Parts: sequence; structure tokens; C-alpha cells
Amino acid sequence: METLRLVLFAGGTLVLLGFVAMMTLETARLLAITDEPLPFNPLLHPLETAFRLALLLLCAGLMLVSGLPREQFGVVPFNPMRDLAMAAFLGVVLAWVVNAFSMGLLPRLRPGLYAPTAMRLLRPRTRDEVAPVVLAALPAAALEEMLFRALLVGGFSLWAPAPLLVVLSSLLFGVLHMAQGVWGVLLTAALGMVMGWLFIATGSLWFVIVLHWALNANQLVLAYLRPDLFERFAHASAK
Repeated sequence: METLRLVLFAGGTLVLLGFVAMMTLETARLLAITDEPLPFNPLLHPLETAFRLALLLLCAGLMLVSGLPREQFGVVPFNPMRDLAMAAFLGVVLAWVVNAFSMGLLPRLRPGLYAPTAMRLLRPRTRDEVAPVVLAALPAAALEEMLFRALLVGGFSLWAPAPLLVVLSSLLFGVLHMAQGVWGVLLTAALGMVMGWLFIATGSLWFVIVLHWALNANQLVLAYLRPDLFERFAHASAK
């Protein structure tokens, strides 16, 4: 029975990963061939939100099916100081480090490395959208952390060393952000490795979810306040 549960867990996780990868890469392909803006923000669309929540429930179901201890997936008691204050602070710091690094390095590299298409699509378009977009970024971050950290690193560490899983899952995590261009892929893969290492170090899924959310929320709010900034990233990489 235990073997069957682990087979179902591993198979289900890989099927889910394949599905998410297929959908994400298709979205990146469509974004690359059209400049037409969507009439809505995908983070705020009810069907997108419902779909994301359904995938979160599926991830939770895979954890239960596995029969593994919840601590294996980083599901531990929530520590407000570590999992909220420290994680949020680190997420904002990482966002600003990434921005400074991008602004300093992109002009020195070959053209066309960064594509702002995804940020144009997801950033708040009005003041009234800021809070809803920031809130909607939470389940999006939670889904990525549950899949790439809790399931692929925590769960699969039963069969492979966790550091190796961090590297492999982070590379895939980066590739799935292809809509942001090569620079976005590289940065996201690097951030994935940081979050994977922090997941192992803290043993807390909540920590990396809040960190990821804070990082994304910072970028989205910054893109609303300074939409020119991410366009400058693109122009810098196009010189």
C-alpha cells in the first residue's frame, strides 16, 4: 500500500508538472507572437483564479496521497517572525537586488535579453487594481512554491539528494518563465535556487511562499508606480 501511494504521488506530481509546463510554454509562445494587450489582468480573472486554486488543492492532495510526513513538504507550524516578517523582508530585498543587478548589467550584454511583455500584462493598470493584484499574487506564488519546492524538492528527496533536486527544479522553474526573455529565465532560475536552499534551510513551505509573494508583489507595485523602469530594462537589453 505504501509503495502504491508513493507511485501515485510521484506519477501525479510529474503529470501535474508536465501540464503546468505545457500551459506555461504555450502562453509564452502566444505572448511572443502578439503585441495585442489583453482586456483584463490574468491575475484578476475569476476563471484564472479558480484554476489556480484548483491546482493548489491538487498539490495538497498529492501531499496527502503520498502518506509522507507533512514536515517532508515543509508544512510546519507557522512562525510569524520567521515565516512572515523575515520572509517578507528578504523578498523585498531580493527584488531590489535583482532590479539593481539588471539595470547595471543589461546594457553591457547582447540585445534582446529581457522581454517586459509579462510585466505589462500582470501589473496593476489603475490604483484600484493595486491591492487586488497584490492579493492575487499570493495564490500564484503559493502554487509555484508547492510544486517546485514542496513536491519536487521535499517530496522527491525520498529518491534523490535535495541539493540536486533544487538545481534541477530551479532550471525548469527558470525555463517556464521564458515569456520574460533569456534574462528572465536566468534570473528566475537563480532565484529558484535561492528559494530552494531557503526551503531546505528553514524546513518551512510558508517561508518561501511569503518570500516569493513579497518579491512578486514588490515588482508588480513598482511596475505600476514606475512602468518606465521595466521598459528601461528592455531598452537597455536592446541597445
